Amino acid sequence: MVTPGGINAAAGPFMDDLARASRRARTLDGGSMDAIGILEKEHEDAKEAMHAIFASKPGDKKRLFSALKRDLELHDRIEEQVFDPMVEAHLKTAGFQARDKQAHEDVEAALARLDALAIDDKDWAPSFLAMQALLLRHVADEEVNIFGAVRKHVSAGALEALGQQMRAAKAEQHKTA
Repeated sequence: MVTPGGINAAAGPFMDDLARASRRARTLDGGSMDAIGILEKEHEDAKEAMHAIFASKPGDKKRLFSALKRDLELHDRIEEQVFDPMVEAHLKTAGFQARDKQAHEDVEAALARLDALAIDDKDWAPSFLAMQALLLRHVADEEVNIFGAVRKHVSAGALEALGQQMRAAKAEQHKTA
């Protein structure tokens, strides 16, 4: 069963705990996060934003949703421009990449549908929950399948350098937005 705050009652909290522990382990020395850590952090931020939207008053929903949509679109652009080419270069993951691209397109379409609806439309809440389910399924697939494979085949130094590229690309996108 999909809930507002997680994938399901059993797996959601467990996966969230794993992601947080993984990020903490990479940043205990005060260093910056590698590429996967950045993506995992943004996933966690999106989960928190979705929970805040679900729990918010109608007057706040549109503003919070607009911020989530903007953040997800930026996350997607950076992932496609910087992270995905590295994955394709280092792994034989054509199946992962096709599935990941389709998941991104499905979430983008769900976000566009939501953006077109008024917050007080009777279809907004069910559409939001459907988008959330798509996004959480995509996040779980990335974190369990893709990120694990990348960590096995790409050095920590390469992932750190990729993280720096992602931060630079994100800063550049913020300048042009």
